[in-house]
Amino acid sequence: MKQILIKCIYLLVAISFFTTIFYFVQAGANSIMIDSITYLRNADVEGFRDYLLSFGPYAAIVSVC
Repeated sequence: MKQILIKCIYLLVAISFFTTIFYFVQAGANSIMIDSITYLRNADVEGFRDYLLSFGPYAAIVSVC
């Protein structure tokens, strides 16, 4: 059980690290992340749904990430 918890923590740290690097390196990622955080902060569920669906066929992948 302890090994699974440690693996989950490592996975969470790795995802956070790569997301942070992606945020600072990719120019368009800044605006995408800020837009999605704004929708979530305002609790605009319909707006966030429309935002995710705007990605077209990649909407399922984006919603998982």
